[in-house]
Amino acid sequence: DWALGVVTGDNSKYLSETPESDYEPILTGKDLKRFTAEAAKKFIRFEPEKFQQVAPINKYRAPEKLIYKFISSELVFVYDDKQTLSLNSANILIPALPGFPVKSVLACLNSSLFQLIFQKKFSAFKVLRGDLEKLPFPVLSASLHERIVSFVDVLLNAHASNDCKREAFLALDDCVMDIFHLSHIQKNYVRANVKMSAKLQSFH
Repeated sequence: DWALGVVTGDNSKYLSETPESDYEPILTGKDLKRFTAEAAKKFIRFEPEKFQQVAPINKYRAPEKLIYKFISSELVFVYDDKQTLSLNSANILIPALPGFPVKSVLACLNSSLFQLIFQKKFSAFKVLRGDLEKLPFPVLSASLHERIVSFVDVLLNAHASNDCKREAFLALDDCVMDIFHLSHIQKNYVRANVKMSAKLQSFH
């Protein structure tokens, strides 16, 4: 399920840089890192009837969703379970793959392998729905999903150290490549050829 972030029609009118009364955080593409977002720098009084374009409210308020950077040559996906709003530079994906937890979808989309596939196959500067739908999600066992989700949970844990998060990301990245039966040489190829900003994971 897909949704466009809020199009206000006039950001200078509707957005604030301080959390005023009745305002709530709204994420922009610049706020998104892999797996988690930085604290929102913009705030909005959510009055959909006043904006230029708004998706159905239940898309923004979904119990679990992914928010992704739209203007980008790389895949940058964030997990959200706080019903956070986003502007149209940060669009929404609510995965509905049978037997595939949202966090497993997140893991694949943020992996080096999927980065390289996206980079080589599409070479785009926008992350388009049609391109994302062509990415190869594998059928996985419940136990493998549990393992993937355990790594993702470390990456989403605000109290985990940067070292723990780096180790979790490297283990997760290796796990995704193992799913596709990549050899040691092929794994090295992926890591050597994926874009540097996609390869060097930053955590906060």
